[in-house]
Amino acid sequence: MTARKTSRTAVARRASTRGERIDFRVNPGTKDLLVRAAALRGSNLTSFVLESAQERAAELIEQYERLKLTNRDRDRLLDALAEPPRPVAALRKLFEKRAAGA
Repeated sequence: MTARKTSRTAVARRASTRGERIDFRVNPGTKDLLVRAAALRGSNLTSFVLESAQERAAELIEQYERLKLTNRDRDRLLDALAEPPRPVAALRKLFEKRAAGA
């Protein structure tokens, strides 16, 4: 019984140190393509697929998180930053009240 507990403990310990698992199926042509590309890179299939997926994921996230402006919008933004509009009187009053602690 002790050997069995040790075995289960060892299996649990090994499982907890491994990363997450992703399984998927591909057609033979796709697998051949990926194996060939991995060999050209001097890598195994798993490493190649993982590295490629990570690179693409990082590119995609960066692409979606980057601010996209047309040339016109960019020019308007830069103009507004270079010469911001003067605050209106109501806004000045509000800041004065805030500064006075009201």
